[in-house]
Amino acid sequence: MFAKCLWLFSVLIISGGVSALPQQTASSVEDLEGVVVIRNVDYLAALMALDPSYLAAHGLAHNTIRGTIPISPFLYVEETAKDRPKTVWGEDPEAWLEASVTPHVGPNKGQMLLIYADGDDKWRRDQIDIFGEAMRAAGNRRVRVVEMPDRTHGSLMTSMNAPDDRIGDQVMEFVKTYKVDHFLPSRPETLNWGWYPIDRKPVLTIQSGETVRINTLTHVGAVQKEDPVTFLTGLGVPREEILDDVLDFWASREGRPREGRSGHVITGPIYIDGAERGDMLEIQILDVETRVSWGANSTRAQGGVFSTSYPGARADDPQLEMSPMRHLIRTGKANGREVAFFSDDIHVPLAPFMGILAVAPDPVVGEPGVMVPGVQGSRPPGAFGGNRT
Repeated sequence: MFAKCLWLFSVLIISGGVSALPQQTASSVEDLEGVVVIRNVDYLAALMALDPSYLAAHGLAHNTIRGTIPISPFLYVEETAKDRPKTVWGEDPEAWLEASVTPHVGPNKGQMLLIYADGDDKWRRDQIDIFGEAMRAAGNRRVRVVEMPDRTHGSLMTSMNAPDDRIGDQVMEFVKTYKVDHFLPSRPETLNWGWYPIDRKPVLTIQSGETVRINTLTHVGAVQKEDPVTFLTGLGVPREEILDDVLDFWASREGRPREGRSGHVITGPIYIDGAERGDMLEIQILDVETRVSWGANSTRAQGGVFSTSYPGARADDPQLEMSPMRHLIRTGKANGREVAFFSDDIHVPLAPFMGILAVAPDPVVGEPGVMVPGVQGSRPPGAFGGNRT
């Protein structure tokens, strides 16, 4: 049963079962492409959303999970197993911990709606509340806990058949929030390194008015000679916070053209069916969500937009003795909003934006960023958009 669900798994876990949902909710859920319904495995639904090894064992990328709705689950096996029959969990505390959510709470775990009943056992309610707080503290801002009044652990499921039950409304609100027409992952086959290939076949074709969720990558850790784990952990990034997409892109670098290209890693291209040269293209950015809880910037003596005005830039200036450095900056939540922790006392509010957004350019040698015929490097912006738009 578990393995079969894994093979079908694609974008969304709803634990509890579609047959237990109100009729109007069930039909709506069935219409959503890629939804997988898992019955009576609320704990496993949460664990699969946290631990990528379950999907990886079946050749599936963990970042395809859009969201998870565990309904009245237990979560901390190391606590729950103490009072459960040993035929279920055995007697090894290390095995209990391995099967628990505890080792996997961290950033970049996706969206989650946890539902429990006011009549649930106190230990179960406490586990869910503690887990929700831990997930949000780790930077998962779209983790929400909802208590359903006048319900018990059992009636949470049976009451879903009632047309006016609030659980169905909560589920559909969550599902609709994350329903998009298309999802474009940041995989080696959808990424470009440092340029806008005008003759590349689109990795996605959409219709005007459709909504796309697009994953992107920073080039930090993805393009250097040193392997990403060594490089990023050397900066201070924990191994569990390094995306699989970074590892896979780094492994795909060999054979990618580099002449005339910059360093950015860019997702696309996306083709809008029916769009023609000269048309006005409107793109609405509905939301920008950070994928990792860290960022990096660099300092060097003659780098950056204002490099020509820095001391040491002119020919008669004394040379500055400043070695190039890359700085890791942690991000997270403080006082209800996402911030960069510049120091323990200085928190800089984040306003995420798209660093690169462009349409197909018309590369002309001699124009900014065009050193090779037909190749528009990604560093300078242009009439087509591009870097720092």
